[in-house]
Amino acid sequence: MEILGNLWNAVGGLLLIIVAIEVLPGVLKRASRALRYGRESKPDARALADAYENADWVRPYYAVIWDLRVNWAPHVGGVMRAFSAPGLNIDAGGLRRTWNTVNNAAVTRIHAYGGSTMMGFGVRDDWTVPSLLSKKLNDAGYPVEVVNFGQPTYTATQAFIAFTEQLAQDNKADVTIFLDGLNEAITAEQNGVAGTVFNAAIRADEFNLMQPWRRGDLLRHALNAIVPRTMRRVRTLEELLSPAAAIGSGAFKITPEAIAPLSRDVAGHYINTLCMIRAIADDNGTRPLFFWQPSLFSKKTLSDYEEANKNDGAPVPALRGELFRTIYAMVKSDPVFQSMPGAVDVSDLFDDSAAPEFIDPFHLAEKGNDVLAGAMLPHVIKAIQARKG
Repeated sequence: MEILGNLWNAVGGLLLIIVAIEVLPGVLKRASRALRYGRESKPDARALADAYENADWVRPYYAVIWDLRVNWAPHVGGVMRAFSAPGLNIDAGGLRRTWNTVNNAAVTRIHAYGGSTMMGFGVRDDWTVPSLLSKKLNDAGYPVEVVNFGQPTYTATQAFIAFTEQLAQDNKADVTIFLDGLNEAITAEQNGVAGTVFNAAIRADEFNLMQPWRRGDLLRHALNAIVPRTMRRVRTLEELLSPAAAIGSGAFKITPEAIAPLSRDVAGHYINTLCMIRAIADDNGTRPLFFWQPSLFSKKTLSDYEEANKNDGAPVPALRGELFRTIYAMVKSDPVFQSMPGAVDVSDLFDDSAAPEFIDPFHLAEKGNDVLAGAMLPHVIKAIQARKG
């Protein structure tokens, strides 16, 4: 009985330690945030971006944006779930609300594909690139209907698949726009290979997780969710006790020697994807336009905020800029890209701007989207005119 009593005391003590590790820090953190911010969650740092110029809509926007969820979807991986908040509205099909005028005249149909920049992360519905293009085209005398197929994290490959899915449903546009670049670089930075998806290692770890032969992995994930702080300490202890076992177990980390070959692979994969889109678009009577998007990493003058946040989330912060610049240089200098009809490089749009333009390493504020849409406008008008013959 004494042994059982001692065992019970040991188990009880262990449970108390786990409760202390898991509960107390959270309670203290929430109390601290409530005192500092008037709410239990910490405000998104992007709400303080100088490119927003203290606009009053920003903080309420960021108070809800992370409530937006993505549902699994075949082939492409995921699409946004229906959502409604001031300035941030997603329909039942997972598409962002886009400004379109009511016009009885025959309209030109435009479909826009891309990642979170095209979708409009960090901006209101009427200030996404598709909404701004719709406004500018209508103001220029071109009645259009623009549909925003942009989705968070989509790469050019996922946009290509989404495009073909719409064609399979006989949903064809007169002009089809693609905005790519940064997600090709981000996924290469994360995964060390070209042409993959965001957080590929996590997606692979989740695959078939409910199958009986993965019960051990399921238990691990459950413990990580239930007692995350305790499990982090267990992993740290394991690495201390067995350093050799920890080598190679983490996320991919770029090295200086890997930048050039990885960048060549990324550029080649992207350009081959454009060639496939181009061929399919031509066969289906839509005019494709491929815009290589602006990047913070070629901007010559960064604001204090842009400088402080340019490496957020980077596995190897010291090499992010070099990797992104190398990928961009290889795409821009590729003769196939340079000679491809409809391929447009707008990556240097903000290179000489001394004003703050970016709200994080990848996304523009509303005024930046307006400039980007303005740069895209003449190319879209040219495509509309060519489509009409």
